[in-house]
Amino acid sequence: MSAANGDQERRAVADLEIASRTEPEASTAHAWLAAGELKAYKLSGDRTALERARVAAVRAVSLDSARPEPHRVLGAVLASELDSRGSLHELEKACRLVPTDDETWVRWGRTYGRLGEPEREREVYRQVIAARPHCWQPHWWLAAFVVPRRTPLTKRSTLTSR
Repeated sequence: MSAANGDQERRAVADLEIASRTEPEASTAHAWLAAGELKAYKLSGDRTALERARVAAVRAVSLDSARPEPHRVLGAVLASELDSRGSLHELEKACRLVPTDDETWVRWGRTYGRLGEPEREREVYRQVIAARPHCWQPHWWLAAFVVPRRTPLTKRSTLTSR
């Protein structure tokens, strides 16, 4: 972690801590604090930052489970803790709350892929395409999912000219 990034992240987390203390019942303040702590963990590898991120994310969900941000951040924290099953649960909740959140949909699908469940990954992409057929990104995710998994042709068709 560079000194500039680390210093900026520490200041951001300090500001988010003030926000969460100023508005202790605001779930989004705790969700953003969790996101900041998660970023600090990813930059520094400090496991205590990951623990603080989890505490803040769980608190955010407990304050308002009808908002997508707490579920999205808790899903990211659980993924960082290598709890992919727990992450799937939270990401699905966030997708159901805000069906237009492309970043969460693709994260949800790819988590199934990382778990070795390609059919469930494909189903996530099909769900979002069915709900929003006019959006190009879900089509792209499905194409990126399908192309690497294609099996090579065993027989090549030939064109004959007469």
